[in-house]
Amino acid sequence: MTQDRLPIASRIRAASLGLLLYPFCTSEVENPLHAFRDYPDAVEALYLGGFPDAIISSTASSILDWLVETVGLLSHSAFAKLLLLLWNTWNRRNRLIHDSHLQPVWATVTAATLLHEDFLSGNDSMHRPTSGPLFSSGVRCPPQSGTVAISVDGAFIHDQSTGIGVVARDSNGVVLGELAQHSFGLPYSDYAEVIAILAGLQLACDRGWDRIVLETNCAKVAN
Repeated sequence: MTQDRLPIASRIRAASLGLLLYPFCTSEVENPLHAFRDYPDAVEALYLGGFPDAIISSTASSILDWLVETVGLLSHSAFAKLLLLLWNTWNRRNRLIHDSHLQPVWATVTAATLLHEDFLSGNDSMHRPTSGPLFSSGVRCPPQSGTVAISVDGAFIHDQSTGIGVVARDSNGVVLGELAQHSFGLPYSDYAEVIAILAGLQLACDRGWDRIVLETNCAKVAN
């Protein structure tokens, strides 16, 4: 990405394989900065991801210059979250092109957030002393062999609108299933977390998983 080697539309068009315009808006020539920072959906994703205005309103003229700017503005953890969001944003673009599926922006952000939390827990487990406990409250760790870890997250968006995300993984970190849903009429964010947990349990039932670990970052609901 930093070397500007993404298969954007201009390169695809040069190879006589596709269109020149960005597939979401079909009014701007596709380039990484438009896809990741300037397009309205990209702006919404950055805001929902909790990134500062200085990143969103940056005037950097290349993707590399923009990322160099963000390194100076974000912590290491936040920068990792940004990279995961950009990766999920590009996957969203590819799914629209290849599968004609338009993923909601909130679902893209939720997927990136779950991956970031898994990244943090994996990094934590690598640095945890071997003499200490293997599992600690609030930290996601790989499950035991034969057990499926189901990570859930719920978010209150606006106007009583909520989004949930569910990702199931085995002990090797392989994704076994995932889903994202959008709901209306739920007045509190805690309700979204409850719905996410129920969706995770339903996914386990549908797949026939009888040994699961359900992971949520909402202590109030878990308790």
